[in-house]
Amino acid sequence: MRLLRLPGIGFASDLMNFYDRTVHTAGALSMYALGVPANAVKCLSTTVQTMRNYIRTGYGDSTHYYGFDINEPLQGGGQGNPAASPMRTALTITIFKILSMHEPGITIIASISLAITILSAIMYVDDTDIFVFSYLDESNESLLQRAQEMDNRWTGALWATGGVLRPEKLWWYLMDFKWIGSKWKYVSIGETNGDKQVPNHLGTKISVQRIEHNQK
Repeated sequence: MRLLRLPGIGFASDLMNFYDRTVHTAGALSMYALGVPANAVKCLSTTVQTMRNYIRTGYGDSTHYYGFDINEPLQGGGQGNPAASPMRTALTITIFKILSMHEPGITIIASISLAITILSAIMYVDDTDIFVFSYLDESNESLLQRAQEMDNRWTGALWATGGVLRPEKLWWYLMDFKWIGSKWKYVSIGETNGDKQVPNHLGTKISVQRIEHNQK
């Protein structure tokens, strides 16, 4: 991007209650697609859905419990459950495949081998960075629209599988360049227009905080 002086957009998002909100149906289908045995998937889902959860304190265990409701089965993998992370990973792989089908985000061609690498996002547990780089001669307005469509698919897939964004931990930036005198300079926020909107945990559209390209 810097070599070609092409604009690019980055969107950093954080998910709320990452493991506890996973919808079992979506998680199960994603694990099936990766070859996980059906009995293993059933064991995970039915255990979480039918377990009785008690509260343990210094005064002993509670007599009342929550869960074990066939009409409203619990979802998610549960914090501390070794199987929760693989289920969420399988689900995330499925979501990223969907994103890549609609918008490659970044396409990198190696100079020597000409190998093509397509990258839509970088994710570590519940922290996700989504990138969309500009095409040659593409306007910033078109780039912003493509990035917003990418974010809409990302957030839509999250909602369908139980995930929601944490509003206070969202931000985005537009990296662009301009020629001044004899060198390239980065364009500041005040020199470009742009807005990014995503749904919060209530489904209401909110504007995401925009930061400078070098802001941490």
